[in-house]
Amino acid sequence: MSGRARKTIRLEISKAGVWENKVKWFALGLLTAIAIIAIVANLSEFSPRRTGESARFYPGLPGIDLASVAPERRPALLEEANRDRCTCGCKMTLAYCRNNDRSCRTSLRLCQEMVQRFSQPEKTDDK
Repeated sequence: MSGRARKTIRLEISKAGVWENKVKWFALGLLTAIAIIAIVANLSEFSPRRTGESARFYPGLPGIDLASVAPERRPALLEEANRDRCTCGCKMTLAYCRNNDRSCRTSLRLCQEMVQRFSQPEKTDDK
């Protein structure tokens, strides 16, 4: 084999190596982008946003007895539970947490305190 043929073969091998590296980096970048998109999509599922009609409204609070709350005050209590965030660190609403993570003791305590507050008669300002 002549020297020129060897140089041509080495050049072709090095070109193949460059393309192989480029393909590897492209595939790595593509997989990273797909992973980031999947993580963001998954996080948005567990961190509900209050955006009008598309937000889920929970009409009940599992494990919470609403019998002591007057029927006319229950909608306000449920609205507050669907608006206020649980402080356990999940960043979900109290109602979402009660309906989807019934083992959360923080949402249980906060909802029970809310029921006690709504069970008391409304204060009226008589002037």
